[in-house]
Amino acid sequence: MVLALTPWISKADLPTDTPHGFPLEVPIPDCHPGGILSWQTISGCDTIEDLDVALEIDHQWTGDLVVTLESPSGTLVTLVDRPGYDGSGYGCQFAGLSAVLDDEAALALEDQCNDDGGGTIPSISGTLIPNESLSAFDGELGSGVWTLRVSDWAEENTGKLMNWQLIFDCSSRDVNLRPELFADRTWARPGDTVIFTLQLVNVGSESASGVEAVYALPAGVDWLWAEPGALADGALITQRHGNLAPGEMVKARLALTVTDVQWGLLKVSARVRADQTDSYPWDNQVSAGVRVGLGSGGSIPIDGHINVEIKP
Repeated sequence: MVLALTPWISKADLPTDTPHGFPLEVPIPDCHPGGILSWQTISGCDTIEDLDVALEIDHQWTGDLVVTLESPSGTLVTLVDRPGYDGSGYGCQFAGLSAVLDDEAALALEDQCNDDGGGTIPSISGTLIPNESLSAFDGELGSGVWTLRVSDWAEENTGKLMNWQLIFDCSSRDVNLRPELFADRTWARPGDTVIFTLQLVNVGSESASGVEAVYALPAGVDWLWAEPGALADGALITQRHGNLAPGEMVKARLALTVTDVQWGLLKVSARVRADQTDSYPWDNQVSAGVRVGLGSGGSIPIDGHINVEIKP
């Protein structure tokens, strides 16, 4: 089950009231440790500096509930672990949970269990410290799929997941790769060797790591060699450049032999990716073309701006 959720917000945009969006109202199976899963896909958060979680659950007996959160990196944190339950008894016997979970809060969620006024107010509310620290996520990549699991560990009482929201403080990385791709001629004949040169500069203020250039080769050519060395996977050729410091430039060459094409345009595309996201994600690739047939002449520079992708 994939649920439609409110977008994540930054703490700078946090309203004065608890940031619950539209309700979800997803039933939680009674006495079922597997519970329900809810996914939320986040984008635009490079590095987590701090994370809070807004959580709203309508349940008749909050002491039944266990809630966990898993990050895109696989880190698992238990947010709620049967409030008031110490191994005996039944935990908090009142209904409703509506809280923002924050490591910097003054009170622990585990210690809260207020009279719900006959179900008119949540028994656990306010800004509270979660069962396990959310700081376990600090320093991780925030973008990606986050998974919330809500489960009921005792019989008879039921409830629903109403809403949940991630509240981030994120830092961004100013990585900005700019490429140029050149062919060493404008015309080629069958049997000719054409050399394509990729010039790549990191014009951002922070280093890029794990930089790779991936070339998509057209039909009708054979790959001869590449500098630096490359790995071939069908029509894709990958060159690895490692790290690029701010202002650093690298050049790479790729040699192709025209084979089957007798007439037309040979177009080679290059795409760059790295461990970070680009500050200016306008385009994904840059291309250069060579006409095949009769003719002569110099080079075709085609400039482009390539965004840096997160590796899968």
